[in-house]
Amino acid sequence: MKKRHWEEEVELEKEFDAELAQLMSQYSPHPPTNTGNVGLSLNLC
Repeated sequence: MKKRHWEEEVELEKEFDAELAQLMSQYSPHPPTNTGNVGLSLNLC
């Protein structure tokens, strides 16, 4: 019983860490990687 409980806790923490990493990457400032092609993808749509 204890082992299953800890396995569930670890799984929940893994899911939380994955969601937190996604949010952090979404809201963290990213420097522009290629400013020469700004708007190019918009013109192709």
